[in-house]
Amino acid sequence: MLVGHNPGLSEFLRVLVDSEHASMSTASVAVVSFDVPEWVDVVAGIGELEWFMDPKTIKTESQAA
Repeated sequence: MLVGHNPGLSEFLRVLVDSEHASMSTASVAVVSFDVPEWVDVVAGIGELEWFMDPKTIKTESQAA
């Protein structure tokens, strides 16, 4: 788990998943997976964005329930 602040965290996510993912707003959560044997093998662009949730999504899903 990594907790931080923008703009650095959004840029870090873009580097890890080699994507132009939208900016992470306050209280956003992203799950990134890496198919590597050791953390030392993690390099830019090899992450896979498994899941992303932001406050807008949470609000929309809670209203639908």
